Amino acid sequence: IRDLKLSSWATITLLYGEQVYEINYEGNVLWKGPNNGVISGDTTEYYHNEFTRLHNGHYMALGREYAEVLSEMPGPPLVKQQVGNHPGYGIKIKLPFGTLIEYDKQGKVIWSWKSSSYFKASDLYFRKMKGNLAGIDVHDNGFFFNEKAGTIYVSFKHISTILKIKYPEAEVISSYGNINRKVIPEMGVNFNGQRNWKSTSEGNLVFLNNN
Repeated sequence: IRDLKLSSWATITLLYGEQVYEINYEGNVLWKGPNNGVISGDTTEYYHNEFTRLHNGHYMALGREYAEVLSEMPGPPLVKQQVGNHPGYGIKIKLPFGTLIEYDKQGKVIWSWKSSSYFKASDLYFRKMKGNLAGIDVHDNGFFFNEKAGTIYVSFKHISTILKIKYPEAEVISSYGNINRKVIPEMGVNFNGQRNWKSTSEGNLVFLNNN
């Protein structure tokens, strides 16, 4: 069991394995994630790390997709393909990227965002592309949705980065962290391997810095 917490709806939300649930105080299941792969393109959504009941009554969960990318590997060129603004030769492989999914009470997808859409077009994606694309792990480990402001902050632990996403446009509008990239301006905040998101009454974000 992971991310066990109380909701503002007097219920309990949690992850169990790769499934998300909402239960009441008697332990009865009130809602379960569809987990049908509509967003991931697979047989499952690979739910992980965080699941939350929103103030609007909807549900939001972190998921994962395995997206095809071009890896520049040593040896003769096998495939030529334009990746973002970067032409390259190499082989196509699949890597895990994060997804964020919002459901209504009937389990219908209301909104979604894929981190691959950002990273596959950003300078960050190409930092370790030479020889070992798998050296970049863009594992996401948490999110905070400011419903009033219409912004979502998604945490990427292994690259010590936080992305701010405009909702519902699903557009990355800010990047926090000390990793050099040019697509989105950095905010000059240094932290490492961050975890455990909270929000204060003043609207500030608080998290554990793993330095």
